[in-house]
Amino acid sequence: MVLATWGDSSRMTLGQYLTTIRGLKRQYSSIASPDFDQHDSLASFIFQLNIADILALDARKKGLANDAEYKRKIKRFRELAMANIMENDSIPVAGAPDDGEMRQYYESHQDEFKVPAKIHIYEIMFPNEKMAADYRPKIHSLTKFKEIAGQFTERPGKRTSGGDLGYIEEQYYPDIFKLAQAAVIGDITGPIPVGGKFSLIYVADKKAEEIKDFLAVKPAIQENLEKERKQKAFTDWVAIKKLEVSIKIFEDNLKATIDKSKYAPADTTGRG
Repeated sequence: MVLATWGDSSRMTLGQYLTTIRGLKRQYSSIASPDFDQHDSLASFIFQLNIADILALDARKKGLANDAEYKRKIKRFRELAMANIMENDSIPVAGAPDDGEMRQYYESHQDEFKVPAKIHIYEIMFPNEKMAADYRPKIHSLTKFKEIAGQFTERPGKRTSGGDLGYIEEQYYPDIFKLAQAAVIGDITGPIPVGGKFSLIYVADKKAEEIKDFLAVKPAIQENLEKERKQKAFTDWVAIKKLEVSIKIFEDNLKATIDKSKYAPADTTGRG
């Protein structure tokens, strides 16, 4: 049973429509199709379902296949498609790496899988060293430290959290990290100069540097090895083709394309 038609011979049957709707609802549960007695809404909905075919039909009617810009884009698409086929299908690449190769990569590239040491820090940033030094003897617990931080710390956004910086890494807070690393958990230390101001810090916890588990990084290792193999295969292929293919430059033809007036030497004598 034909449900809708457009153009000279294009159509959608009721069966095609219902099958399409079922497929869409499996992907997008919230989609709602119009009732069959809502003719305008149904026509609009069917238009959207078939817009690609309708546009293609309209393009053929207008002869866009003969348009110069269309031909240029099609040519470019074919060139890119051929290049993709050549790189991905024509150039032989070794098979996927096995567990032994991935394990060897893991063992020899430990730096890639390091989780840096982290220290949980609370901080009170004071405007000057004297104020920081004056408050240092008055703080004997984390509770008091957080109370003072909530009143005075000048690090933006940290008063509400009692100066909690969370677990910091050396690369982001080098001076604070170095001082905290030498302290023990529960220590309050400082003052330390930080960005033109002075801070007291409380060391709440420490996490030592560790290496990520092999199984956690195995997919990333496989992807790296496959990229390396693909790149090596392409490089080797290019090297072989350079030896096999002879390229000749027709200099006369190249010169004919150059507008020599654009490259005339500038007159530096001041005579005009």
